Amino acid sequence: MKPQLLVLPLAVLFFLLFLVVGVFRMFAMQGLMSNPPLVSMFAYHGLMLVVGTLAILLVTERYIGALPFGLNRSIHSMPFLVAVGAGLKLAGGLGGQRALDIAGTVLLALGFVLYLYVLYAVGRKSAQPLPMRFMMVGGVVMLVGVVLTAWLSAVGNLPFTLFLLGFPMLTILGERVELSRFLSPKAQGWMKWGFWAATLAFLLLLFQMVWGFPLFQALWALLLALTVLPLVRGELKLVRMAHGGLHLYLGRHLVLAYGWLFLGLLLVVADASVQDSRALLDTSIHSLAVGFIGTMILAHAPVIAPVILNRTMAADKLSLIPVALLTLGNGMRVFGYLLKEFGLPLEMVVAGSGFLILAAVVAFVWMLVRSFRPA
Repeated sequence: MKPQLLVLPLAVLFFLLFLVVGVFRMFAMQGLMSNPPLVSMFAYHGLMLVVGTLAILLVTERYIGALPFGLNRSIHSMPFLVAVGAGLKLAGGLGGQRALDIAGTVLLALGFVLYLYVLYAVGRKSAQPLPMRFMMVGGVVMLVGVVLTAWLSAVGNLPFTLFLLGFPMLTILGERVELSRFLSPKAQGWMKWGFWAATLAFLLLLFQMVWGFPLFQALWALLLALTVLPLVRGELKLVRMAHGGLHLYLGRHLVLAYGWLFLGLLLVVADASVQDSRALLDTSIHSLAVGFIGTMILAHAPVIAPVILNRTMAADKLSLIPVALLTLGNGMRVFGYLLKEFGLPLEMVVAGSGFLILAAVVAFVWMLVRSFRPA
């Protein structure tokens, strides 16, 4: 059986479970639920959405893309290593079994070593290696981050959370460079400098985790903004030329996603200046994780999912309803939380935002199902 048919249902299960966990967690944090369900899973909400969902999805995507290159047969184990590793890590944490946690960490690390091998091998055979280099930095960040999860928790730890989010963020940027190869040579040249800026950014974030200098966190945000700016300028020109179908759908998502990215980076800088602000910590994470990464997933899934599932896509069935619900829900979360700092009683608005995000997921899945056609 194809690996993707076994591991993708597990990724979807983790995704739905920990979205629900996130809703209960927010109600409890806002003082609206005194005895919430699934409380034992609260500490794993963010970690499992990255390791249990995004890691499985992105590794599986690259695995399928690497099959025509005739690489070492060990890559067939890569999706299984990541999926089983995530499951063992969760089981070990919930059951208080350190041995299971370590075993899950080891399997995840092995999976990402293979992932880096795939990116390196494909990059060597590609006429455009820059996208793979972005993804490789993301893979290295994830490998280091996975190892560190054996000792560190991302809960309340903004630098470590940002470090873990580096994997999907750099993968997305790599894919945008890959899909935007028709940008001007000048923009492509700037993105080569952007690669080194992004690499330096995550080195600084690692130093911040070790030494605790808030300046490194602010520099991380600044360097990422400089990395993305040349890409954004080129892509916005393409958005203006889109006249319908998949291109228009993708373009509108890109505008929203980059807006959330820059807002998130601004909030990260503000957090580095203020320190110990629960509102800035939460809003910066969700601007990047839900706003940028979530919107980019909605944008790219109609392109990637048909390849993984061996289907074609009817572009006329695509809808902006999912991204509208996601944007509204995350806006309630982010701006409601920030306005609460001024004493406004918006607890129900902030907590209820999770239901809109869940609704966005349901609407998106329904849209994809309606859009799929046999290959």
